[in-house]
Amino acid sequence: MLHFVIALLASQTPTPTPAVAAPQVLVLDLQAVAVPPEKAQLLTARIAQSLARNGLDVVTSADLRQLVSLEAERSVNGCDTSSASCIAELANALGTRLVVSGQIGELDKDHLVLQLSLFDSSQGRAVSREEAAGASIAAVADAIPATLTRLMAPIGLPASTTTTAAPPPTTTKEGSLLVPIGGGVGGLGVLVLAAAGAGAWFLNDALERPDAAQADKQAAVDNGTLALAGLGVGAALTAAGAGVLIAGMVQE
Repeated sequence: MLHFVIALLASQTPTPTPAVAAPQVLVLDLQAVAVPPEKAQLLTARIAQSLARNGLDVVTSADLRQLVSLEAERSVNGCDTSSASCIAELANALGTRLVVSGQIGELDKDHLVLQLSLFDSSQGRAVSREEAAGASIAAVADAIPATLTRLMAPIGLPASTTTTAAPPPTTTKEGSLLVPIGGGVGGLGVLVLAAAGAGAWFLNDALERPDAAQADKQAAVDNGTLALAGLGVGAALTAAGAGVLIAGMVQE
């Protein structure tokens, strides 16, 4: 019956085209040893997804079951996947060179072990074996990508990639712009205050001199208005600059 199944698979497998395609890998169901079968199925799916995510053409046992009838499926299930000849026939029928198989078992309450092997049908033997251990199914599942990387390394095929998160974009805070603006405006205000104050002092001195001519005193009065206006402008600029500077520091 096994030969019938293989013939059926071969008849439904498209003839390879000359175009370059991604390497095809057959992932067999993991054997469950003292582990619930549904947990083993989840790990099998995780293995297939990890391989497919990295550009490999993955075929699973579930895919095989969709290709054959119930009677043929029983024959496939009856095939000993630990047998090199059986795996080689299945792989050849699908035109698949590589086969990943293995088992998940519980050594004790807090010790689970996943054992994987990579079979190369062109050589008729397993070319790589790796295992991962963990205290839970979740821990073993997290170790699958790294385990597959080691498993596929001997034949130079990718199995997993590590994605490095891009650094967050650098943004300029508004506060960082307000600080120098506020400082500049405030500094300008201080300069205007200093200049106006100096001018007012000289004008006041001219008014208080007893020997000053009337024309000089009138000129001092006229220029004093400008000095007072300068003091007002300087004070306003200083206050505005201080406000902007404080707002920028708060936003930072």
